Amino acid sequence: MKTLLYILFLTSLLACTPQRRFTRLIEKYPHLLTTDTLVIHDTVKIQVPKVIHDTIINEHFFHEITRDTLILQKERLTVKIFHDTIKKNVFIQGECDTITVEKIVERKIPIRYYEKTPLWKKIFNWLIIAVMAYGLYRLFLFLKKRLL
Repeated sequence: MKTLLYILFLTSLLACTPQRRFTRLIEKYPHLLTTDTLVIHDTVKIQVPKVIHDTIINEHFFHEITRDTLILQKERLTVKIFHDTIKKNVFIQGECDTITVEKIVERKIPIRYYEKTPLWKKIFNWLIIAVMAYGLYRLFLFLKKRLL
């Protein structure tokens, strides 16, 4: 009878190996092994504001400027130079247009299919195992007294 109890005890320990538990878990929930990512495309707009600057220079600095307006343009920069005949001043006005840059940002976010087991569930499982082990120990003592 003792050997029968030892055999039952050993088979109960060996019946649930981690490999078998893992294979059963994967057969039941195959999505646990798949990894997936969620790709989010986002557009970011960066806007540099418009800049305007005016200045006045006396006429004796610019003898080359005629009585007309001179406009210089390069990409988004515009410079106007014009002559005031009444006050005999030269006006320089610079203007830089607003820039809007759109950039597409791609973010990869991993997706979890399962969450970790909470601590209270782990503690509860250990309590159940402890109660079952104590019950088996008491059963073993009871059977030992009855058989001897």
